[in-house]
Amino acid sequence: MSALAAVISLIILGTLAGCYRTLTSPLPLIGNLHQLQCRGWVRQSREWHKKYGPLVTLKLGQRTAVLIGNQEVANELLGKRGRIYSSRPHLTLAFEIMSKCDHTLFLPYGPKWRAHNRLHMSFLNPRAVRQYRAIQELESLETLHQLLTDDNHERLFKRFQTSLIHTLAYGTRITDAKDSRIKELEEVARGFLEAVATGDWWVDSFPILKHVPSCFASWKRYADRIHWKTVKMNGANISAAEKGASWNWVKHVRGLKGVETVSEHELVFVFGSIYQAGVDIMTSSLRLFLMACILHPEAVSAAQEELQRVLGNNRLPNFKDMDNLPFIDAFIKEVLRWRPLAAIGAPHSLTEEDSYLGFVFPKDTIILANQFAMDMDRNAWSEPELFRPERWIENPTRTLSSFGFGRRKCVGQYMAMDSLYIMITRILWAYDIKGGYKDSEGSRIGPWDFVEEGNVLIPKPFHVDLRIRDEQRRGIIQSALAATEGSIDHLLAECGREISKCFS
Repeated sequence: MSALAAVISLIILGTLAGCYRTLTSPLPLIGNLHQLQCRGWVRQSREWHKKYGPLVTLKLGQRTAVLIGNQEVANELLGKRGRIYSSRPHLTLAFEIMSKCDHTLFLPYGPKWRAHNRLHMSFLNPRAVRQYRAIQELESLETLHQLLTDDNHERLFKRFQTSLIHTLAYGTRITDAKDSRIKELEEVARGFLEAVATGDWWVDSFPILKHVPSCFASWKRYADRIHWKTVKMNGANISAAEKGASWNWVKHVRGLKGVETVSEHELVFVFGSIYQAGVDIMTSSLRLFLMACILHPEAVSAAQEELQRVLGNNRLPNFKDMDNLPFIDAFIKEVLRWRPLAAIGAPHSLTEEDSYLGFVFPKDTIILANQFAMDMDRNAWSEPELFRPERWIENPTRTLSSFGFGRRKCVGQYMAMDSLYIMITRILWAYDIKGGYKDSEGSRIGPWDFVEEGNVLIPKPFHVDLRIRDEQRRGIIQSALAATEGSIDHLLAECGREISKCFS
């Protein structure tokens, strides 16, 4: 993504019929890099699409980058033509230096990526993911219980998703939200997130800079530190998982045919990429859910009324209730559409020349899905700025852009949706959601209180008061958690038995 810094000239396609216009304020050599580095450029990009149409084309010398702001166009190019639209541009910092060309998320489309993807899909396919629901129920219950006495919801949400992935990948839970492993994992994930920030790193624009000695390049020393920290931490986790008593993803992968073609260094990133792709976005999605609840109490009331009608107040929601909670399902989808956190999707790269409606895209064209613009598109959504879960019930065939498009679509999407379902449903059942103050003076959180970190939208800090709805629910949470003591090895063993049937 940072390859956009090589912009020489920036041209906007006015309409699909073919009207070329130039974005204002290009500078010599760097073109519009200064606009991409400005805070707020993601939201500004929506205005580009409104003014000029669904395709924003950037000339990068002999290369071209295309920003797509329409879901139908994205499905056509990234989905139907996925054979040639599924590679990645070469990211010198994040891919070459920080992962030594082994990070799964940044691999070019080819045999190496397919080998990594086969491993991921062996334990993240829809059938496998259903086996993890009992563990998701356990981790969500732990979080519900912690919320009774700890108001740091961001820290607890991070523990929830970190422990879920750590349990499945390596066979051990992380029950303490202050566990040092969470901070270490977060530091590595944040390093890679910063490394792919659009326009922030000159070395991605001018790869010759990678030859600058480390003593003169603090960014290079930082990248090397993140790399070796990743190798050391994930390597130790893999070793411990192999020696542990519980079933886990590491043991599962070791038993797969063809795994010997994937190096030990690659495996570090096969497992590490799952955390890096999932925890920050899951944490922010749950914070975004709380933000939506504060700003739209009428939607919360409708969701809690549905829960009361289907469950009452005598038991916790579980996955068996999913089909009977259509408004909850719509609520979750609307959270993801209303403020798409991965505002600009991971970049694709074209492996051969292609044309679309008369326009020719050269080989190596960078393709960026502007998911923020897609979800705010007035031609696709009625009043897109409004938070209105009903739109998903009125038109249930609509699809989310949140997980990307085509063959590089988020491999963890099924597990992510299950995690959101169980955590959001149980919070709505157990707690009333009040507050929403972002400072000591009592200022309320607003619908656009976000910061841009790279190409990701992050809700600004705000306080939430989660109040248990009644003492009966408190007792149910406490009793349910007490009954789970020592159950994790059994749950993992059951996962292993069911998943092994797929390969027998």
